[in-house]
Amino acid sequence: MAILIGESSVKIELPSASKEEGKTEKVDPLAQATPQNTTPSVAINNQSTPIWFILKSFNHRKDTHLQLPQLPNRYIRVENRDMTVAYVQKYVAMKLGLESENEVELYLRDLPLDPSMWLLDLLNYWVATTCPQTILTRTGASAEDYMLIISYGRKA
Repeated sequence: MAILIGESSVKIELPSASKEEGKTEKVDPLAQATPQNTTPSVAINNQSTPIWFILKSFNHRKDTHLQLPQLPNRYIRVENRDMTVAYVQKYVAMKLGLESENEVELYLRDLPLDPSMWLLDLLNYWVATTCPQTILTRTGASAEDYMLIISYGRKA
């Protein structure tokens, strides 16, 4: 299977020449760290760039029986960009010991995802619909605040 587990948070190389400890810098998480290419589209269109995302258990406020346990390894790296959401659905079902991937539903921002959607299209949609804002962070801080988060839960 082409889904690989990340053992730690994503390391983002900053385009700045100075990386002093504790210094706050603006970070564009999808940009490559080169002066001439600092737009997210460069990283998205580069076929050798893996897709990183976080798998998070969906919090069903009304139906607690639909909530699934959190996977121990939340950070996922997909090397093969020619995969659909169904592969992630199958991966979650396998890791949770469910009988079928049809028991799992994936969400982006509380909206169910179509299993036939390509992961690259999902990433492009996420980038296009994310509120454009400057993110201030410290070198070495977790990338969780600006990573694609795919939630999962039991189908209703």
